[in-house]
Amino acid sequence: MKVAIPSEGNAGLNATVCPGFYGCVYFTIVDIGGSKGVEVMLAPGGGATAFVLAGKGVQAVLVREIAEVERLTLTGIGMRVFTGASGTVQDAISAFMGSKLTERSDSNPCCH
Repeated sequence: MKVAIPSEGNAGLNATVCPGFYGCVYFTIVDIGGSKGVEVMLAPGGGATAFVLAGKGVQAVLVREIAEVERLTLTGIGMRVFTGASGTVQDAISAFMGSKLTERSDSNPCCH
């Protein structure tokens, strides 16, 4: 499974998780299933971000916080959204693998 984490730098797993989704400069994409590969990409900005991530095979996004309109865009194209990520990208991956993040879906939407 490929996951994307908005990040404040291009340091891969050591980058800090960005507080928002569309406001970040980089995304770190991690394959936590098969190859365990890590890719860092510049955020394309705006609404294109979700579609670029989907085109790279991303199935879930791990974020600190996300606006409802952003969540709706992502879930509308089939991505899962998890909130509560913090620290480094590696910390976010560990929290996700340990089921410590909250999945946001239509039955459990965001608060803002």
